[in-house]
Amino acid sequence: MLLHSGPRLLPPLPLRPKLGRRMGQMVAFDPKVDFKPDVNVQVPVNVELGGLPLSIGLFLGSGLSFLLRPQLPEGFAKTTALVLGAGLAVAGITNLILPKAHAAAPSAPAAPGSAPTTTAPTAPGGAAAVSAPAGVAVSDQGIFDGISGQVTYPGEGESVNIWPFASSYPIRVQVYNPSAAPATFYLQIVANESPLPFGNAARTTFPLQVTVGPGQTRDIDINMPISTWAWNVKYVDVALSVYKQRMAGENPVLMAQRYLVVS
Repeated sequence: MLLHSGPRLLPPLPLRPKLGRRMGQMVAFDPKVDFKPDVNVQVPVNVELGGLPLSIGLFLGSGLSFLLRPQLPEGFAKTTALVLGAGLAVAGITNLILPKAHAAAPSAPAAPGSAPTTTAPTAPGGAAAVSAPAGVAVSDQGIFDGISGQVTYPGEGESVNIWPFASSYPIRVQVYNPSAAPATFYLQIVANESPLPFGNAARTTFPLQVTVGPGQTRDIDINMPISTWAWNVKYVDVALSVYKQRMAGENPVLMAQRYLVVS
């Protein structure tokens, strides 16, 4: 037997495929995105004394103090958080019942060609100050037809600020009698009230009897009752109507209207 001691031939190795030139190139990727939004957000929140937004902020601060208090060490830190939370809560409640500044009633102008204006004194409800004397007869139809009137306070769309537990708000009605004889008749003040954000709409009527001298313009200050004012009411939209009535049982005649806000 012949033994072959020469070199062994190994099977040829498989050739690697040639990579294209583009296969070995590195592709750079820049994830940076340049985004500049132009957004202008405006929230009309009026933070003022007596306003709800300020009270909400105080209540949130109080709640945050009480939430953080258990995480604080015993001693001065916990006591401070307790006092701060209670103080903010009391401040929030106080702010809700804090009234805004009352606007002063402007002087009502006299009608052209009339006598100087006389101002009736203000009385609770207004009736005691403007009622006609006992025994005074109502005016005849001709004098009554000539009576005119207007609301001189508050102005159209103006706000009247009252206390949280008030039961009335001030208004001023001006009445003019152009005749040569005194006029005695009834006024009926009717207010259609719409409370917000809580409450149901209501209608409030306030009647009173007045006497206006010949050629006289009279300003009548009235504390108009309000039916929908409550602790949870922020403001009340009021549509005010002023009627004149010659005598009980006759149809009232509209003289003036005014829209106002009680807050």
